[in-house]
Amino acid sequence: MTEAMQREEKTRLSSSPSKAADNKTQLSPQEQSVRRDQAYVRKLLERGTSDAKIETSLQLTSRFTSFNSSGDFHAYVLGLIGKAKKTLEHAKPSEQPSVTTLTAFVPWE
Repeated sequence: MTEAMQREEKTRLSSSPSKAADNKTQLSPQEQSVRRDQAYVRKLLERGTSDAKIETSLQLTSRFTSFNSSGDFHAYVLGLIGKAKKTLEHAKPSEQPSVTTLTAFVPWE
């Protein structure tokens, strides 16, 4: 094999990922839908939206029923909300500064 052919082969191999790597990075449409729903629920909870309003919003935007026509949508939403609340609870303690008492002395005039 000539040097030019070796370079060409090396370039071809490095520019096209293997099928196994491709399959790991690409999500199925159903997985994409679930992740989109999870992110949406998290955002709504961060804004203080009630669980009932989240369920109503998801009924309009989720593709759950197209993937699970006989599935229980209410249970699906409750599961998403529960997971998102747990995630947010675990994230909050590290984000919030610790509460300390600060005493300031102000001179009287």
